[in-house]
Amino acid sequence: MNPSDFLDGRAIAGVTGAPVVMLTLTLAASTWIKRLGPTASVALDGQPVQARCVDNTIELDGTSSFDAAAKLARALTGKAPLPDSLEE
Repeated sequence: MNPSDFLDGRAIAGVTGAPVVMLTLTLAASTWIKRLGPTASVALDGQPVQARCVDNTIELDGTSSFDAAAKLARALTGKAPLPDSLEE
């Protein structure tokens, strides 16, 4: 995958409260990733990471902090996360 496959990437709290990276995919990328099934093991920098694929998003576990998750999201997407709201 490359940065153009991602619409957004951000650090969020997972179901256990631990930091995860949530990546929102383009329609083309989400169609491709659905072939992997609901979970997959992917390699980041040679290290295995569990990924959950739901609709048009991927959640990656294994980051040590929210700061690390935010940095990884930015590195993968090549951009800052979209604002939470368009209202000022």
